[in-house]
Amino acid sequence: MAVRKFLLGLAVGATLIGAEVLAADHAATDAATLAAALKAANGGDRVFAAPGEYGALTLVSRQFSPAVTISAADMLSPPMFSSITLHDVSGLNLTNVKVEFGAANAPLTTYAVEINRGADIKISNAEILSAANGVAGDDAYGVFIRNSAGVRIENSVVHDVYRGVAALASDDVTIAGNSITRVGSDGIIAGGVLRMTIASNYFADFDIIDPKLHHPDAIQIWSRNSARANSNVTVRGNLIRRGNGDPSQGIFVNTPETETAGLLIEENVVEQSMGQGIFVLNAVNAIIRKNTVLPVDYRVDAPGLEIRSPSRNITVSGNIASAFRLDAGVNSTGNAIVDYHNP
Repeated sequence: MAVRKFLLGLAVGATLIGAEVLAADHAATDAATLAAALKAANGGDRVFAAPGEYGALTLVSRQFSPAVTISAADMLSPPMFSSITLHDVSGLNLTNVKVEFGAANAPLTTYAVEINRGADIKISNAEILSAANGVAGDDAYGVFIRNSAGVRIENSVVHDVYRGVAALASDDVTIAGNSITRVGSDGIIAGGVLRMTIASNYFADFDIIDPKLHHPDAIQIWSRNSARANSNVTVRGNLIRRGNGDPSQGIFVNTPETETAGLLIEENVVEQSMGQGIFVLNAVNAIIRKNTVLPVDYRVDAPGLEIRSPSRNITVSGNIASAFRLDAGVNSTGNAIVDYHNP
């Protein structure tokens, strides 16, 4: 009897194993075959897209677990999309693809890549641009993220866009290892974010649409029109250079409406021409350490590190800058001033 039960158990186990759905690979050669592959895809599947133009990719209300991957079949010739729009999508990896939006009539409301109500989405080794035509005022956003969680933008090239990456009202967003250049306004903006990491990105060659109207920052954290405060934001190891472009500011945390809590700004290098190399207003429990702010051909105020009230429990330590403009309550230790005129 025991032997029969053991053999029956083995048979049942084998049946269950045989019933598992194994991950599969799909091939796409155009927009129609890509749509069919995604319709048939199950969690863990991979879709390899051949070189060519695929138009606008739009996915709505699709959930994959584990994530489905869309990748180039030929790494040297990625598939090209005119835009990628993901609404209520979870579990998707996009790697080795190109998104070229083209000229935009309304830069504030058009996006090469839009992620809304998304979760567990990763874009890596991609090229994202609007129009590389030398006209700063006709570019869309690069990547726009709203009401999402677990989004990662990594090791990608974003250029010729109005703003590089925007993250609003989202949790656990990581923007890391990217090159963001030739932007018409800001490199990265964020508002109403929880547990966000901005790390090891490169910014240069700003092409500002109108310096009188736009406030160019490589990284800007704001609070306007946000339903909640920013919390636990890390800005680490970014390189911000003027390069061959217009002057910009470096890291600008300006949140007068709601207090930003748990801010860490460390090990960044800012080589720029505007006065606010690193700026913080209305933060609590913030650490700004081991950053270097160097001037490049400045005309008015030397690029420096500035903390303005209201701010509470702020530590500024081990930084190098041309100037330190710190509120009286800031804990300042081990900082060094660089003399631009007498190096």
